[in-house]
Amino acid sequence: MTNFVGIYRDITERKQMERQLVQAQKMRSVGTLAGGVAHEFNNLLAGIHGYATLALREPHLAPSLREFLDYIVQLTDRAANLTWQLLAFARKPSLMRNPTNLTKLLESTRDFVQRTLNIEVALDVESAPEEEKWMALADANQVQQVLVNLALNARDAMPKPQPAPVIFRLRHRVFVGEMPAFPQNIPPGADLAIEIEDRGSGMPAEVLSQTLDPFFTTKEVGQGTGLGLPVAFGIMNGHQGVLTLASEPGKGTIIGLYLPRLMQYVPDVTASNATVLEPEAAPRRRILVVDDEQAVQDVIRRFLEIAGHTVVCAKNGQEAAHILKDQHFDLVVLDWMIPKEEGRANFYLLRQTRPGLPILLCTGLVQAEQASALMHENRVDLLRKPFRMNELWYAVNNALQQDV
Repeated sequence: MTNFVGIYRDITERKQMERQLVQAQKMRSVGTLAGGVAHEFNNLLAGIHGYATLALREPHLAPSLREFLDYIVQLTDRAANLTWQLLAFARKPSLMRNPTNLTKLLESTRDFVQRTLNIEVALDVESAPEEEKWMALADANQVQQVLVNLALNARDAMPKPQPAPVIFRLRHRVFVGEMPAFPQNIPPGADLAIEIEDRGSGMPAEVLSQTLDPFFTTKEVGQGTGLGLPVAFGIMNGHQGVLTLASEPGKGTIIGLYLPRLMQYVPDVTASNATVLEPEAAPRRRILVVDDEQAVQDVIRRFLEIAGHTVVCAKNGQEAAHILKDQHFDLVVLDWMIPKEEGRANFYLLRQTRPGLPILLCTGLVQAEQASALMHENRVDLLRKPFRMNELWYAVNNALQQDV
């Protein structure tokens, strides 16, 4: 060979885009599966928890049976928390977003982590002009849960016995164009960026690509569920925010949480001072329960009959609309997810059949934006599955008070 011609092309950007596309497709498919499984599991838990609660009301229970039933209730509560995490990963969390000062949130989270979890946290907040508020429209409880989980992960990644402090940073970021990142690019706009940094062992590329998979963990058996980062990813998506990951072996990990900055302060007007009547003090009402799951139907009916109401059940929206035409009811308890039917269509079908009738939406899978839109309708309330007996009583009382 005496001569050759070489052509070089930089494909770094293309490879990064391919990596993001594969990750997005994987997250979408696994998220859809997780959401469907969590919905069905919530129905089962509602039945198990309900029947165990009803059994505990029976007189003259043997002490051992009462103990076993108490354990069943406790275990279903833990299982309900697991399904909530799956729903959060599937980007269908129920959010209570209010104007939130992120400086105060980080300070309170740092104090909580240091006091209760024995993790040293260094807080680094960028100095900013007075007109630049550290305000975001966020669910403070869920963002704090994300921070606590990430602080725990950071602690576990650092060397023992004297790990370096976990670092919480807060920065203003303004992106004119899309900013490349993994697993998703940061869109243009003004963001408040929270960074959680550890100086631990870091992660190689093959581990980093699996960190958002549900139940994937590098920890020992019994030391982690593998849901911390997937839940954080779902919660950030629910906030119209972005989660980014950057890690190298031996250099530690930086996780970025980007929330759109609230440019103008809006006071919270969602709080209500309405008092809740005791369940037994509620007037006797006729209630229509619409749910495709027989066990859930039966549990709701029994709970409401204990509170003194008369209950009729229907398995789908069409059957419920037919019943409403011929009988008077004071309230409808409507399951949002009925197979082969769409929740919004059922809602408006019943509203068209009986305009102004109070409706209590009962589900574990309402997307935040859909719930918010329907909550603006007149006489609409929301109850999440699985629920305790007193939670159902209180939700029904609140819905009935609107009709007084």
